[in-house]
Amino acid sequence: MVTDVACPVCQKHYSATPDMIGKRVRCRNCATVFPVIPQDAGSLEPVGVSAAEEDSELAAPPPPPPMEGGLESEFETAFSEEEERRDLRRNIKLKFPWAAELDRFLPATLIIIAVVWICAQTFRSPDLGPIWTGLLRIGVVFALYACLIVPVVMFAANRIALKLKYELPPAAPWRAAAVFSLPLMLGYVFWTVSEGPSGFVLGCVLGLLISAAAFWLLFRLQPKEIAPSFAAAGGGFVGAVLISIGIMALLNVFINSGMISSHAAHDLVASPLGPGFSWNVRPDNSPARPDQNQLQLASANNSNPVAPTTQQSTVANSDASAPVNGEHPTTSPSDPSTAAQVASSGSAVKVTSLATPVGNDNKTSNLPSDPTSSSVSTNTGGSKVFDLPPDALENSGSADDSWLASIRSKAVPFIASVQAARGIAPSDAIVYPATRSGCIAVVHHKDEGRDVIQVIDAQGQPAGQEADLPREGNGIANSREYALSPDGQMLARPVHFPRAGFAVWMIPLQRSVAISPECDAGTVPQLVGFCDNDKLVLEYARNKEDFIDVWSIKENRSLRSIIVPSHPYTPGNCEISPDGQYVALAARVDGKAALEIYSLTADRMPQDLAIKDLDSHWVVQPAGIAFSGDSSKVAILFVERDEGFIESWNLKNSSTPPNEQLCTAIPVQVIRNSNSGARVLDWIGDGTWLIGGDAVMDVATGRLLGRIGDNAVRGQHVDGSRVEVLYSMNRTIHVADLRLDQAKVASMTSGSGN
Repeated sequence: MVTDVACPVCQKHYSATPDMIGKRVRCRNCATVFPVIPQDAGSLEPVGVSAAEEDSELAAPPPPPPMEGGLESEFETAFSEEEERRDLRRNIKLKFPWAAELDRFLPATLIIIAVVWICAQTFRSPDLGPIWTGLLRIGVVFALYACLIVPVVMFAANRIALKLKYELPPAAPWRAAAVFSLPLMLGYVFWTVSEGPSGFVLGCVLGLLISAAAFWLLFRLQPKEIAPSFAAAGGGFVGAVLISIGIMALLNVFINSGMISSHAAHDLVASPLGPGFSWNVRPDNSPARPDQNQLQLASANNSNPVAPTTQQSTVANSDASAPVNGEHPTTSPSDPSTAAQVASSGSAVKVTSLATPVGNDNKTSNLPSDPTSSSVSTNTGGSKVFDLPPDALENSGSADDSWLASIRSKAVPFIASVQAARGIAPSDAIVYPATRSGCIAVVHHKDEGRDVIQVIDAQGQPAGQEADLPREGNGIANSREYALSPDGQMLARPVHFPRAGFAVWMIPLQRSVAISPECDAGTVPQLVGFCDNDKLVLEYARNKEDFIDVWSIKENRSLRSIIVPSHPYTPGNCEISPDGQYVALAARVDGKAALEIYSLTADRMPQDLAIKDLDSHWVVQPAGIAFSGDSSKVAILFVERDEGFIESWNLKNSSTPPNEQLCTAIPVQVIRNSNSGARVLDWIGDGTWLIGGDAVMDVATGRLLGRIGDNAVRGQHVDGSRVEVLYSMNRTIHVADLRLDQAKVASMTSGSGN
């Protein structure tokens, strides 16, 4: 006969066979231990028993076989499970100060910290794209943790608990989620910061070491149970994490394939699931980049003679109010005998639009660009012959113009001659290499938003075919748009599609090489220039730090990464020395203004040159930086309205004090040209400076020696006693070739400065 029995606490009813009457059993619902007494015998209060008593009571005869009819008593099942647990150690709270509070509040605290930190790190991650990518990443991570990692950990914890014969604490899954949120959190943070698997592994290892104490506390373990229990649970965590990584990799493939098919993959620069997952923006059958052998061939085919000159400059066309860009100076051909050769080469083009300034260095500017300028952009492109119009010889600089006549009329005593630079046709921009070179690139803007670019060597001859490239740019106003290698074989330009980076046009191969440095989301890398024939210097931000990289074009990889201090991204604040050995930029270091000189060829500490007279409330934003022709001296120019301040140093003799000069005769075009990236400061020998293509100034005293230009000047280039002044006329850029009488210049100066 089956007897109805109810728990005296929760009132849950059970069916018991007659042989169970009088035995003590545990309620399956509330865990209360009570004797089996029929309902008609009266209710009894719960009976508290010790573990020993319970064991002895529950060690009674085994449960009877199933009742007739094959129906097993519900109470028999409860009694059977209770008997199976008779040897398990009861799980009780640890006893030490604040143990109860930690047991109660620590799980929620750990989970909240992990969730907040993971969310915060996700939305400041440098590879994060649109906000939906952050939400997707967080959702995937948390879903895998809750649905896969925690269940696997609990399975391992249950198995080891039964083996070691102890009970798990109440709310064990919640406690497991709290304990292993530590390695999850640290692994995730280290992964996103390092952008690689090594950071994830390191973070997980550190998190597991820290979580061991939390595991002991929250699972209420005895000393002998700690090591095997944590090893089992930790192993479950590691295994589940590996499975989760595989799931994320598979999900990444599906997302990438879907976005490629919908032509949306290029909207992201990296995988939305995080760093380390591959992300393609084009189908697998898209054109491949040139291999290394082709790149080496491009360099080996260089047979054009190179004449020594100085630095880099890109000068763009503008009207009277539009600034023009210039990089470091170099020599351009001006031999009168080359005019006919240039005319026959077909290097002029119809000009119908104003040029966007083409920058002098790799910095971006927060200043607004000229509203009359058109945007510049580039992508991979082809080339074609662009015929010279019939009047090209007349327009190529062989004939004088009113600007040249006005310069001659000034009769400046130290100018020996003034003439149009033959071999350089009126154009929209002139690109000079950053280091000594005899090559220049002449840029013409076409109606349909493309640039036709012809590289001219030291003899005034075209160096290879013209390049016909789409005008893309990087979307940053006043940044450098082109950089030319010293041998004239490579032309680098910024691109933003499909990924922010650079395209290097190989003139002999007529193909582009894509360069994509890893940079922070929302930022774009910037051109500085070539420091060697196949080494490009670029600047970018990664993990909230500024870097200057020397990038090998042949190997398509970074050869050297230099961490530099945070500084304003302005066109005049980054300069390569004429010998290609150094790069200079100005910034505040430990709160003090300084000019930092970094080696591009060796791992060494930078030269820190203090700019002592610049007050702390001024932004360290120079109008220009210039190395002397032999790279032994460097000067920096700051301009505020029509006043200037120049400080220079002797790099070969650190004991020589810096030379500081206030300049009250700053040409009005200096700020305009500097903002557009044009060169505004150069050394003429050791004793004079050329400022704004106009003012010639004594280094030792800051005294104005004379003026050679006016506000039509858009850039300058100095090579010894030869000065090329770029000026705007009829909305095109013209180049004047000025030869200086160095003896007269020296007689007018007070010394050699530093």
